[in-house]
Amino acid sequence: MEGYIDDNEVDDSEFKNNLMHQIKSDSFDYNQTYTQVWRKQLKAGDMIDVSLEIPRSQGDFEWVQAKLLSVGIDEILQLDFIYDKWQQQTRISMWSIKIEQFGIHTKDLYEQKDKFQIMMQVDINDTMIWYRSTILDIQERKEQYSRNVIKMAFIGYRIYCEQGKKEDDMGSFDGCNTITGECKINSLKWNRY
Repeated sequence: MEGYIDDNEVDDSEFKNNLMHQIKSDSFDYNQTYTQVWRKQLKAGDMIDVSLEIPRSQGDFEWVQAKLLSVGIDEILQLDFIYDKWQQQTRISMWSIKIEQFGIHTKDLYEQKDKFQIMMQVDINDTMIWYRSTILDIQERKEQYSRNVIKMAFIGYRIYCEQGKKEDDMGSFDGCNTITGECKINSLKWNRY
């Protein structure tokens, strides 16, 4: 089938390296997707939705957005996960059921996250544990090796409340007073409380 290779038949080390960075797909996906014309029209620069397994999860998947860097003659897509740089597998078959047209699965979620504001309470996942936290600041940043401008949220692992046992210039809070993290607004690592 197109886009699917048996690891045992490959000797080329560069090719094996490429396979290592490929998101696993089922060889039967082609039978379900070959009539979808939009897949053959994909080109570098297009955006798509991709279903990724959440790191260190029990097989949980989430739809994220990715930019196509290239479409190989082997019908393998090279992806840039703009908001989810933790993803190390960056190649996928254009026939995989793990890709969909841009926005079909991510539009509402990403629009919701674009509305995040300073002092909004969120849940953030840090090493498989979810922490109730607060957005302390939001800034736009240009990525170092691309033209992408992304929103970054600076997160405090704390909740501001009148009865808080600790205090800073933003008010009374419960939680950690020294640890803050930064997270891309559209990352899988956090969600609105």
